[in-house]
Amino acid sequence: MWPLPRISNESISCIFTPRSISISYLITKRNNILLKAYRRVAFSRAELEHTLLCNPTQIKKIVCDFMAHHNADTPVNIALCGPSIHEKITAKKTVIDKAQHTSYLYTQDDKSIYYTTTINPALLMQYQLMAIASHIQLLTITTPFIAQLKLYQTVHGTAFRHAQLAHDLRIHNHRIEDIFTDNIIPRMMQLSPNVTFDLANERYFLLSSLGLFYLRR
Repeated sequence: MWPLPRISNESISCIFTPRSISISYLITKRNNILLKAYRRVAFSRAELEHTLLCNPTQIKKIVCDFMAHHNADTPVNIALCGPSIHEKITAKKTVIDKAQHTSYLYTQDDKSIYYTTTINPALLMQYQLMAIASHIQLLTITTPFIAQLKLYQTVHGTAFRHAQLAHDLRIHNHRIEDIFTDNIIPRMMQLSPNVTFDLANERYFLLSSLGLFYLRR
């Protein structure tokens, strides 16, 4: 959603939730994805309210400090989730037609099921202005669901089938992050020696970061 036409072999992925931001620095090394650096910061000063940037100066500092510390002069991809992001999985044509973005998922009972999302243009502008003020090249603003859907498609490759996606989504109540097995992250990317984290706590963010990386390749 809302991309600029640029493909990069390294990128920063920022996943925003109402409670925290995660930042991943991913690069391609010998045809493998390497997580060069990772940080998640909990919000404690009302930086975000319903995904609105209430303290853009502090958010900018968090992202810029991370990039400067790791000497990362690379494009940034953002995924947003929260009450201000309107997401639905639906077959209703009126909802589908009005959505900013739609992704076809599967067919059920002769009805096409889509994932739809709409983000307020003013909210998008906030993040775009923050990127401009930070001298950051912003490539994509999307949602974790779209990022993880891309990861799902990448994992299955040429074997991807919408029928299998339908089965996997339905048995997991359409929580796409629950489809992935626990070994998917260590299988899909390597970690720099200095990167440590509790995988159970960071799983959602890392799945989204991986999906964002593949989304821009």
